[in-house]
Amino acid sequence: MVKEAKTDWQNPQEILLHVSDLKNGTYFLHVFKGKDVIKKQIIISH
Repeated sequence: MVKEAKTDWQNPQEILLHVSDLKNGTYFLHVFKGKDVIKKQIIISH
């Protein structure tokens, strides 16, 4: 599954990602910043 989010130009260090439509589980988050990629594992539990 691919979700896309954009940062707020007022606060580029913060990303708001809506996850209400995702099932509970473990997901891998890839954040692209220029040529860099930050990879994080996240757990969704509603």
